[in-house]
Amino acid sequence: TQEPMASAAAGAAAAAIDTGISQGDMNSGFVCIGDYIGLYCEDTDGHVFSQNSCAAFNGLFVYHSCHRDRPLKHVFTGKYVHVNTNHTSQHDKNNMLLSLHEYNSKNAQFRILPRYKVKSEGEHVQLLDQISLESIKSPGHYFHSSKGFKIGPESRPTFVSELNLGVEQTGFTIIKSHGFSGNHEAYARGGQFVQLFHKELEAYVVAEGLFDQDVTEDVHLRIREIDQLNPRTLHSSTSAVTYWQVEPESTVLDGEVLTWDQQFRFRHATTRKYLCVKQASEAYSVTLTEDATDPHTVFKMHPVLQDSPELKFESYARIEHVITGCWLHAIKGVELNDFFNFFDWSEFNKSYQRKEFLNMEDEKSMRALRWDGGELREITCCFDRRYDDAYTIQKVDSEHVMNFNFVAGVVPTLQDLIDARQIGRPLTSKETFRICHALRELRNFMLVNGEPCKARQKLLRNLRVIDLLVTLLKFPLKAVQDEHNLTKVFSEAYDILHTYMMGNSRKNALYFAKYIEFFQTQMVDKSELALKVTKMLVELMKDNRKIVDRISNAQIEVFVELLRKNEHHSYLELLKVLCVCNGVAITENQNFIAQKWLLEDTRGVYMTNRGQNIDRKPNETYVSYDQQHSWLPLVDFVQPDAYDTEAVERCLFLHTQLDLFIALCHGRNEDCIRLITKDLSYLTWEEAYLGLSSESLPHEFRAKYCEIIIGLFVNVGNNYSVVESPQLCFIYEYIGTKDFTYQTSSPEQYAAKDLVTIFPVIRDWIAEFLDQNRMMVASQVANNILIEQVLKLLHYLVKFGYYGEVHDLARLLPALRNLLDGQNDIPFPPDRMPAREFSKERKKAVLRFKQTERFRRSPETQAIVRAKHAALQVLDLVMTFQENARLASFIKKFKDSEISEVATRRKHIHPLVPALYDSFDPFDTRKSALQVQKRMKKELRIMFEESSRHVDNIALTSILIDLAHYEYDPMVQLSLQLLNKLHSAKSSMFNLAVNSLVLITPDSCRVHREVGKQVPLLKMMIRSKWTSDQAVKIETILSELRELCHLPKAEEEPHPMNQRLMLSHNVLGVVFDILSTETDVQLTEKYHETVGVLRKAVRLMKALTIRYEDVQNQVFNNLDSMLRVRLVEPDLALALKEVFVNNQELCLKILPRQISRIVGLVAENQERAPEFLELLSAIVKVEGPGLALKRNQTLVMKYIMQNYSKVGYVLEQCTTKDRMEVLNGNRGASHCQYLISLVDLLATCAEGENRYIESLCQTIISVEEILCILNDPNVENHLKKPFLRYMFYAYMKTSGSTAENRSPDIIQDRLVWEYVRHLTLEFDGLTRWIRNDAARDTVYFMSMRPFPKILRLHDACPLCSTLVAEDETQPLKLNLENAVVRMREDDFRGHASLHYVFDAVLPFLQAFANKFYQTEEDKDTQSERDMFDRLTLSAIGLCSELAAIVVEPRILTQMVACLSALVRKSSHRPTIMEPVVENIGKGTKLQDTVSQMKSGNKEYYEQEIILNSKLKTLAVNMSLLWGGQNTVRAQLKYSSDREYTVIGGEESLPLDEEFQDHVRCFISAGSRKPEGRYRLAGLLVNGLRITAVSSTASASHAAAAAADPGAGGRGDTERLAIRILQILRAFIHNEERKLPEDWEVRMSEFRVKRGLKNIAEIQNTLNSFDLMKHALPHLASTSGLVAKEVLSLLGIMLFNANEKVQQSMLKYFLNTKEEVFFFAVRNRLQVSTANIKEKRLLISQQKARQMDARSQADDLKATMTLGVKALQQIQQYHVEMKIEQANSDLTVSFIKFIIN
Repeated sequence: TQEPMASAAAGAAAAAIDTGISQGDMNSGFVCIGDYIGLYCEDTDGHVFSQNSCAAFNGLFVYHSCHRDRPLKHVFTGKYVHVNTNHTSQHDKNNMLLSLHEYNSKNAQFRILPRYKVKSEGEHVQLLDQISLESIKSPGHYFHSSKGFKIGPESRPTFVSELNLGVEQTGFTIIKSHGFSGNHEAYARGGQFVQLFHKELEAYVVAEGLFDQDVTEDVHLRIREIDQLNPRTLHSSTSAVTYWQVEPESTVLDGEVLTWDQQFRFRHATTRKYLCVKQASEAYSVTLTEDATDPHTVFKMHPVLQDSPELKFESYARIEHVITGCWLHAIKGVELNDFFNFFDWSEFNKSYQRKEFLNMEDEKSMRALRWDGGELREITCCFDRRYDDAYTIQKVDSEHVMNFNFVAGVVPTLQDLIDARQIGRPLTSKETFRICHALRELRNFMLVNGEPCKARQKLLRNLRVIDLLVTLLKFPLKAVQDEHNLTKVFSEAYDILHTYMMGNSRKNALYFAKYIEFFQTQMVDKSELALKVTKMLVELMKDNRKIVDRISNAQIEVFVELLRKNEHHSYLELLKVLCVCNGVAITENQNFIAQKWLLEDTRGVYMTNRGQNIDRKPNETYVSYDQQHSWLPLVDFVQPDAYDTEAVERCLFLHTQLDLFIALCHGRNEDCIRLITKDLSYLTWEEAYLGLSSESLPHEFRAKYCEIIIGLFVNVGNNYSVVESPQLCFIYEYIGTKDFTYQTSSPEQYAAKDLVTIFPVIRDWIAEFLDQNRMMVASQVANNILIEQVLKLLHYLVKFGYYGEVHDLARLLPALRNLLDGQNDIPFPPDRMPAREFSKERKKAVLRFKQTERFRRSPETQAIVRAKHAALQVLDLVMTFQENARLASFIKKFKDSEISEVATRRKHIHPLVPALYDSFDPFDTRKSALQVQKRMKKELRIMFEESSRHVDNIALTSILIDLAHYEYDPMVQLSLQLLNKLHSAKSSMFNLAVNSLVLITPDSCRVHREVGKQVPLLKMMIRSKWTSDQAVKIETILSELRELCHLPKAEEEPHPMNQRLMLSHNVLGVVFDILSTETDVQLTEKYHETVGVLRKAVRLMKALTIRYEDVQNQVFNNLDSMLRVRLVEPDLALALKEVFVNNQELCLKILPRQISRIVGLVAENQERAPEFLELLSAIVKVEGPGLALKRNQTLVMKYIMQNYSKVGYVLEQCTTKDRMEVLNGNRGASHCQYLISLVDLLATCAEGENRYIESLCQTIISVEEILCILNDPNVENHLKKPFLRYMFYAYMKTSGSTAENRSPDIIQDRLVWEYVRHLTLEFDGLTRWIRNDAARDTVYFMSMRPFPKILRLHDACPLCSTLVAEDETQPLKLNLENAVVRMREDDFRGHASLHYVFDAVLPFLQAFANKFYQTEEDKDTQSERDMFDRLTLSAIGLCSELAAIVVEPRILTQMVACLSALVRKSSHRPTIMEPVVENIGKGTKLQDTVSQMKSGNKEYYEQEIILNSKLKTLAVNMSLLWGGQNTVRAQLKYSSDREYTVIGGEESLPLDEEFQDHVRCFISAGSRKPEGRYRLAGLLVNGLRITAVSSTASASHAAAAAADPGAGGRGDTERLAIRILQILRAFIHNEERKLPEDWEVRMSEFRVKRGLKNIAEIQNTLNSFDLMKHALPHLASTSGLVAKEVLSLLGIMLFNANEKVQQSMLKYFLNTKEEVFFFAVRNRLQVSTANIKEKRLLISQQKARQMDARSQADDLKATMTLGVKALQQIQQYHVEMKIEQANSDLTVSFIKFIIN
């Protein structure tokens, strides 16, 4: 007992049992079985509680029993109160001990007796009765309360009394918490754990800390967005920091159902403190307090929609603070439409800053690692009740509550132990036993079925158990009084930390990383604790790049010294995890470890050598563990006596040393390979081969030597895959020759020379080994592991082309089939090996194993499955080899056809010649046409049979289907993928042929060879952390590839043919792999080499993307992963900009969250990457048509305003004077670049007359400030352009009426007329510059490429790129009004000024003249009229010069329109425009260098394009011909002429015999009942489940997938999902097609009834496999093809209104939290609606432009004949230019080829 505490007796309600009293109000005063009660001790005035429960729940549970004797169950721990008859109580030695145990027994049963004679035995027990509890085990002994004593720390002691069992009675009063009521499970009770979830922000109210300690993080909001595509987010958080205990204000003991009219307190679970609102300075803050009586802790919840008086879970409520009357308010971003009514800029995205990371001195240290990446927001209170501040009250599951209770119950034990160590009190043996037992329970608690549970591990972090354990372990251990006992406790603590690290939880590891430096100091000897520390650090660092990158060389050197000193395998494991992370080799660590461990000293290394080298038995390996003083045979060394611990440890050390050798050489580390195999000869080829081939060695060591052969002798050098991907480029000259197979290079050319020599030995041994192992025995796990490694070795050899001949591969297939066929597997070896027979008793076990047990999960099955999976990977390569051979045969037939096309004699003409042309009709049914088609099919059939003659499709199909029955998802997926590959080989060949290229030009052949050499080298090097030399090689290759993507000396002009060649060689995929490299932004100096490689890769991606729609689409599909790339943000933004340039479709497809992410990158990088602002501009406005997308404008402005404090720092945090300093170059070029890019983006967003954005822009920058900038002579012209555009769209060309905006005031502003005067001088200066040197600069004026803002001149126009700034930190001075400068700078200035005039000044003057300048005669305006006339004359002079050299129609049209407006409003006669009109068109006779190159390119590649067009036509025609007629008769061989499918429709199915064969694979023809006939369809449904999981896998697994040579990519998974959905649909579709055409009006016919019945039975059979559950999640796929197939399948499953399917769908919708179906449908509707709306807006913009042009033309007709003539000339020139560009542009021709 203790003093009354503030926690209630609470818990989940249990079943009430009838006690003879009727339920309802009558029993409200009685104690019922199942009630939750508390015991109040009258003697000590306290409540009964468990010390280890930490006062979370004080109640005891009255458990149901068939006797009157009741066991008492403690709610907090879920344990029973037991009498311990063998031990006395701790503080009263005359009484017996009471303890808690999980089980129920007689010791846990007690009789309830009345304390006084007022009541007698047998009467009903009522509330507030005084009772005593007598033990059944020990009659006459009662619950007894001892004398009081203190517990807890000295600073805050608690007075308690021990509860024990004695002869003296202690009276207790029964206090009821709550009773059972089954109908109230959906309602909240007092004392129950809940979560407060802010619905609008999707955030939990959280705090962090631990009871009896200071709060580490105050109350805040943690955002956890709900993503329908991520099922994990659909369930409530399991983090204990989100748990709150809701308590009624009246009494904490009330556990009944809560009502809305009650007032509550919220008590945080981990801190045990109350939520309160306190006044801080002038505002109120939401915080925590310990005082339960504080009135500031009282809140009231108001329902948004009240449907019952009780507080129901998941209901919406607003939370009011009772004392102050304010409401809990979440600070969040502000919507764009709310901006005008919102003035508190502090609420813009105000994030909560974690105290843990504030004032962090060293951002690169372990302590600075951010273990929690969740977005945090502040929570405050406001006096107005806001509509969106609604919280849902979420229930915490009872399982999670019990888990929390378990961990929380351990905390006091640790706290008491720490307090005891601080005061120096030694541990007794009894205390040690109890503490160790508690710690073991905690360690076992984190394991569920032997696997770590992250939800439980997380609780150790939430309750700061990890920090408590570390604090405990920091106490000194050596030379203390209780060293022996403390060592036991420390050992258990380390076991807990090791278990906490298991499971590869990144967050757990990063949280713990701050203690690494301390634990390094504990690894000083070979003691058990030191080894446990090492094992713990191994788990901590395993596959955690952020931690490994922060391990310094000095720390690694310490690890090596510890290894030399102690020679334990744990230190080898530690070094191993530092070498490889997630399959990526850390080359620097590898080299450093190899140097320190192997080169500098031989201690800590076991030496191996062959007998002949050390005067021992030849061809036998020996081991020395004492630096070559003695040698032991390897056979004896690796098979030690189990009782010889030292020998076992040495054997384990050698095994781990081999693992470390493999890790050191991972990623083809040539230095380490050479050091180990040659320089120091630690492990030579001869030793490795002896280890593999020696049958006397254990299988696990043979498997390890096989792995060594792969890592040190096979996957080395320049070996690269020649089979893994299809060959899509063919040199025409070599087609059909002996060099045809290896056009790029032969494997021998790049293979390791040693491997070429030893390959025959390996090949023969593998053949012999596979012949000896034709089956797998489940009990022989080690042998199955050896088989797996041998098959992996075979996989590499096949992949690298050493099995280059068809007959070599053919010899492998029988052995592979034997290993893959599960019918060959047996559970144990035969009894009589010579005959390979089983006894009669064991045959049944073998049969049972083959029928069912071999498919189930077990350690034995897992070893078999891994071996079969390796065999499937080899089979995949063999099938790819056949695919390449088949494609090569088709290309050869194309060449033969193309050559024979000119033959004079008919018999010499190839049968496929007619299909080279579009005129061929594969569906022509005329007799003559059928004969031609028959000859063509014969040619194709011969080709297909020749390429697949070594594969037995029937046997292989049976084996693959059998493999799909195993309960291992990776093998099921791969087997189904290979089955799909087998049954789509012919259609895949045609698809590959369509995308293939035949090369005839020398340049194409040269590029093909060059790329073919470079790409494999890139693939080899990208899977490691690069050294300086590797980085230089990669950068060189990437630069060379980039140079090939554009025309010579014209980076902005793409080379379409070379781009296509790059795509055929999968260069883009390699770039994606490079960009997926994991990096740490805080360790930029460690990633210096990586930065250079990433930059080159991004620039190559940009070069591939320019005007290439296929690449643009692929990059867009990977946009999310691209936006995660770090360290090269400026180049990344420019590359992504090319994706959206002039691509309206992608601009419309971009998602709001992606735009939000880009704006987030702007806020994060600011002036370091202003290019992201240019990317946003490209997304907002489509270049080419020049149309602004209103949706994107609104989204960009919305997210900018939500992040305005960071995005708009140059506007919000800088004064006008500061901005002028920035523009004048006094604050650095980067800030200047950012400012003008931001202003340009805002101007682009305001374009299109968007009223909201215009008003917003007018509040951001005033027109006065803009005019001051425009008039400032120190601001360069190219910096003025965005400001002038800003004023034009925000103030002049607005959507509001004249009365609603201040635009008319502009004409009265003196600054405007000052600017007019300024423009007059600018025009005169430009005119003089053009006259002086017009001829030289004509070339550059013609292209008019966009001009760079400041210093980024390399991707600008040719003229500007020649200028180099003397001071790169200062922007260049380009203003013409200033002093005379050097010629180069003058050219640069003039060119910049021309862009300024064309893009901003001309539109401004036109609008100024048309809408604002008035011509009324007035003396006060005479000076303005004179100034306007001078401006008109200057503009005429400039435009007359420009008209002779500029031929861009858009610019010419703008010039004429502007001049017409100026002349019309001036006092000049229209004839002054004659020089301009006369000069228009003179520049058409000139041609720039780029146009000449493009014209020459088209002529050079013309024949190659024509040839590839023929190839594509042939492939398409042959594909259609091979598919057959689109009839049921042709496809199903059923007598019906119905159309089989709608070709090109939304629900089309493949027309192909292969597809129907694939469908029949899953139909059991021998069974008549649908359940048996379609039972194999369950495999397909299981495949759907697996592909759904694979498609939603996180991107963090990409590196691991890349390292696995057999891992299927995203494309393979998508193709498999599509094929499965098509097959499932075909089951029903085929039966539906067999119905008559008019079956709906012939329902009474037997044939129709039978057909509909068959269809319904098939539907029900498929539905019985939970098809809806596994198919519907695929609707969330990013692939539109997958979603289309899902909808088609749903449609046919509901065919003829199948009620069972309807009920199944309804059940799925109602019983699961996933709303993928509705989410996907809603998203698609929203996207479609937005696209339709946006397209309508674009059409309206185009119509508005046309109307403006028509109106302008009408005005010209009425006023100016010269203007009309000029526009007609421009239109004529525009037509001529289009014709000329089409004739000279290779890109246009290539696009036509692709489309055709």
